[in-house]
Amino acid sequence: MKKRAGNIFWGVLIIAATILWMLSELGYLCNIKTSHIVFSILWGAWLIKGITQRKTFVIFMSTAFLAIVWDKELGIEAITPWPVIVASILLTIGFSFIFKGSKRKEWEHKYSYNFNKHDNNYQKKFSESNDNLENDNNTTNGTNTKYGTSQPHENHADGEHVYHMNRFSGAEKYIDSQNLKSVEIINKAGGMEVYLDNAKAAGDKVYMRIECIAGGMEIYIPRNWKVENNIDCFVGGVEEPSGVDMAVNDVTLVISGTVRAGGVEIIRV
Repeated sequence: MKKRAGNIFWGVLIIAATILWMLSELGYLCNIKTSHIVFSILWGAWLIKGITQRKTFVIFMSTAFLAIVWDKELGIEAITPWPVIVASILLTIGFSFIFKGSKRKEWEHKYSYNFNKHDNNYQKKFSESNDNLENDNNTTNGTNTKYGTSQPHENHADGEHVYHMNRFSGAEKYIDSQNLKSVEIINKAGGMEVYLDNAKAAGDKVYMRIECIAGGMEIYIPRNWKVENNIDCFVGGVEEPSGVDMAVNDVTLVISGTVRAGGVEIIRV
């Protein structure tokens, strides 16, 4: 239903843009460039989508491009295009720090049922685990627990659910879990290498969520894992591994999340 609604929205949008284009060519819309009409509709629709989905990057970038389209009329030609684009990226990074927990909670809620169908306390445990990982003063007993023994600045993790955040630095994360269910990696304005090649999946799927903003990530996975890429990219890209025909294992790495002004490479090793 959601996909169909999205298709209807974009279909109506394209039809409206075409009608306005024809009216402009016929002279009914005087002193307005056709390109201004078309781009305003497209970027305006993207802005509405960003607001409804609470995506700060989409909101700021669509606003920036609308400002670029109408810069002459607004009298802001001195700050277009690059200052406006850079400002929108910086605003996105700033807001992502302030509201960093919202996306994670949505993801936890969406996939918690898949991680453990019989654990009604999963949400609480996962959140408590992540809070512990973010506290530099916490210590572990050195044993392999459900949520691992790693600290946020340690390179290795061994729990069923692994979380790591990297900001403004380079980092390596080795995930050695032998019963892995989920991974969440947040990378903001930094570079990261994530190694899953020694990990063993708890079932037929491992769920991974990433946020890569103004940074780069390399994700190393076992050679026989399949990849299901659901990452939302803008001003960035995700390079998927070659040799898909070699992935005959039943394990699928389901990757979701966002890439903004960054790049992610998935590598089979």
